Amino acid sequence: MKKNAFTLVEIMTVLVILGVMAGLGLPRIFSKLEESRFSEGLSAIQTLCAAQLRYNIDHGAYTGTCTDLDVDIKTANFNAPVCDATNTAGNPLAKITRTGGAYTIQVYYDAGTQLPVLSCTGCTANLTNILSAR
Repeated sequence: MKKNAFTLVEIMTVLVILGVMAGLGLPRIFSKLEESRFSEGLSAIQTLCAAQLRYNIDHGAYTGTCTDLDVDIKTANFNAPVCDATNTAGNPLAKITRTGGAYTIQVYYDAGTQLPVLSCTGCTANLTNILSAR
Protein backbone atom coordinates (compact mmCIF):
# COMPACT_ATOMS: atom_id res chain seq x y z
CA MET A 1 0.00 0.00 0.00
CA LYS A 2 1.37 3.43 -1.02
CA LYS A 3 1.27 6.23 1.55
CA ASN A 4 0.74 9.83 0.44
CA ALA A 5 1.75 11.51 3.71
CA PHE A 6 4.91 12.85 5.27
CA THR A 7 6.44 11.16 8.29
CA LEU A 8 6.86 12.97 11.57
CA VAL A 9 10.65 12.95 11.11
CA GLU A 10 10.35 14.68 7.71
CA ILE A 11 8.03 17.35 9.10
CA MET A 12 10.29 17.96 12.11
CA THR A 13 13.36 18.25 9.84
CA VAL A 14 11.66 20.90 7.71
CA LEU A 15 10.56 22.83 10.81
CA VAL A 16 14.09 22.80 12.22
CA ILE A 17 15.52 24.05 8.92
CA LEU A 18 12.90 26.83 8.73
CA GLY A 19 13.62 27.79 12.34
CA VAL A 20 17.35 28.08 11.70
CA MET A 21 16.75 30.17 8.57
CA ALA A 22 14.38 32.49 10.44
CA GLY A 23 16.82 32.78 13.33
CA LEU A 24 19.56 33.89 10.99
CA GLY A 25 17.50 36.23 8.84
CA LEU A 26 15.07 37.99 11.18
CA PRO A 27 17.66 39.96 13.22
CA ARG A 28 19.05 41.42 10.00
CA ILE A 29 15.59 42.38 8.79
CA PHE A 30 14.72 44.07 12.09
CA SER A 31 18.09 45.88 12.09
CA LYS A 32 17.42 47.27 8.60
CA LEU A 33 13.91 48.35 9.67
CA GLU A 34 15.33 50.28 12.62
CA GLU A 35 17.97 51.88 10.39
CA SER A 36 15.15 53.05 8.13
CA ARG A 37 13.25 54.52 11.08
CA PHE A 38 16.45 56.18 12.31
CA SER A 39 16.92 57.80 8.89
CA GLU A 40 13.37 59.12 9.17
CA GLY A 41 14.30 60.72 12.50
CA LEU A 42 17.49 62.20 11.05
CA SER A 43 15.54 63.74 8.20
CA ALA A 44 13.06 65.25 10.65
CA ILE A 45 15.77 66.68 12.90
CA GLN A 46 17.64 68.19 9.95
CA THR A 47 14.41 69.81 8.76
CA LEU A 48 13.84 71.22 12.26
CA CYS A 49 17.38 72.58 12.41
CA ALA A 50 16.98 74.35 9.07
CA ALA A 51 13.64 75.78 10.23
CA GLN A 52 15.22 77.01 13.48
CA LEU A 53 17.98 78.73 11.49
CA ARG A 54 15.40 80.44 9.26
CA TYR A 55 13.43 81.49 12.33
CA ASN A 56 16.62 82.96 13.86
CA ILE A 57 17.30 84.96 10.69
CA ASP A 58 13.75 86.32 10.65
CA HIS A 59 13.35 87.02 14.39
CA GLY A 60 16.89 87.40 15.74
CA ALA A 61 16.53 84.45 18.15
CA TYR A 62 15.66 80.77 18.16
CA THR A 63 12.23 79.61 19.26
CA GLY A 64 11.45 77.31 22.15
CA THR A 65 8.20 76.21 20.52
CA CYS A 66 8.27 73.98 17.45
CA THR A 67 4.85 75.20 16.34
CA ASP A 68 6.40 78.64 15.69
CA LEU A 69 8.45 77.11 12.87
CA ASP A 70 7.45 76.99 9.22
CA VAL A 71 7.48 73.18 9.13
CA ASP A 72 5.13 70.52 10.42
CA ILE A 73 6.97 67.37 11.48
CA LYS A 74 4.80 64.29 11.73
CA THR A 75 6.36 60.88 11.97
CA ALA A 76 4.78 57.57 12.87
CA ASN A 77 7.90 56.28 14.61
CA PHE A 78 8.83 59.27 16.77
CA ASN A 79 7.19 61.39 19.44
CA ALA A 80 6.46 65.04 18.72
CA PRO A 81 9.67 67.08 18.38
CA VAL A 82 10.85 69.41 21.13
CA CYS A 83 12.47 72.77 20.37
CA ASP A 84 14.69 74.86 22.65
CA ALA A 85 15.83 78.44 22.12
CA THR A 86 19.06 77.97 24.13
CA ASN A 87 21.12 76.23 21.40
CA THR A 88 23.83 74.44 23.38
CA ALA A 89 24.94 70.83 23.40
CA GLY A 90 23.00 70.37 26.65
CA ASN A 91 19.95 72.27 25.37
CA PRO A 92 19.78 71.56 21.64
CA LEU A 93 17.76 73.55 19.12
CA ALA A 94 15.60 70.51 18.49
CA LYS A 95 15.31 66.91 19.54
CA ILE A 96 13.10 64.02 18.59
CA THR A 97 12.62 60.82 20.61
CA ARG A 98 11.88 57.39 19.18
CA THR A 99 8.45 56.10 20.16
CA GLY A 100 9.00 54.02 23.29
CA GLY A 101 12.00 56.15 24.26
CA ALA A 102 14.72 53.88 22.85
CA TYR A 103 16.86 56.85 21.74
CA THR A 104 16.80 60.60 21.15
CA ILE A 105 18.31 62.42 18.17
CA GLN A 106 19.22 66.05 18.82
CA VAL A 107 20.87 68.94 17.02
CA TYR A 108 22.43 72.23 17.95
CA TYR A 109 24.01 74.82 15.68
CA ASP A 110 27.72 75.51 16.25
CA ALA A 111 28.15 79.22 15.49
CA GLY A 112 31.94 78.83 15.34
CA THR A 113 31.99 76.22 12.60
CA GLN A 114 28.68 77.36 11.07
CA LEU A 115 27.54 73.72 11.05
CA PRO A 116 24.76 71.78 12.74
CA VAL A 117 25.99 69.19 15.23
CA LEU A 118 23.93 65.99 15.42
CA SER A 119 24.07 63.60 18.35
CA CYS A 120 22.14 60.61 19.58
CA THR A 121 21.48 59.56 23.15
CA GLY A 122 20.79 55.87 23.65
CA CYS A 123 21.71 54.84 20.10
CA THR A 124 23.22 51.48 19.31
CA ALA A 125 26.66 51.37 17.71
CA ASN A 126 25.10 50.63 14.33
CA LEU A 127 22.86 53.71 14.49
CA THR A 128 25.75 55.86 15.74
CA ASN A 129 27.75 54.79 12.67
CA ILE A 130 24.92 55.99 10.43
CA LEU A 131 24.91 59.31 12.29
CA SER A 132 28.68 59.66 11.90
CA ALA A 133 28.42 59.12 8.17
CA ARG A 134 26.19 62.22 7.79
